[in-house]
Amino acid sequence: MLTNFIKTEPNFYVIGIAIRTTNKAAAENGSIAKLWQQFFTENISAQIPSKIDDAIIALYYEYENDKNGEYSLLIGNRVSSIDIVPAGMVAQHVKAEKRVVFNTESGPVNSVVMNLWAKIWSLEDQGELVRSYIADYELYDEQSMDPQNAVVEVHIGIK
Repeated sequence: MLTNFIKTEPNFYVIGIAIRTTNKAAAENGSIAKLWQQFFTENISAQIPSKIDDAIIALYYEYENDKNGEYSLLIGNRVSSIDIVPAGMVAQHVKAEKRVVFNTESGPVNSVVMNLWAKIWSLEDQGELVRSYIADYELYDEQSMDPQNAVVEVHIGIK
């Protein structure tokens, strides 16, 4: 069952590591998986100053146009300040926006997140979801700490 609700979220800041990619390129070259691997193997979260909490944010932003175009992906943490950004990292201000919040099924993190994105794209193709393409993000909190039995929130900006 695809559960969701709509809310207007306040602005926030994120610091982490980022890439520029497309869905097609990421599927072909594994760039998103490589970014996640770097995030964990280099213990990026421990290097981020002014963290608000330990929840991991996977932020999609700077969309070229729609789901077929280029976008930036930043994996990091919400922070109270972006005054100090460690070398090799980037900071992003996520503006307040109305978003629909989807929850994945419970299961292996990679497959439940990919399945949910497929459903989101399907809703978009059917005209049931009108995305703003400003900023979307996945929230990995205490619900997703067990990678084999995770529930992940996906926040999609809407018009």
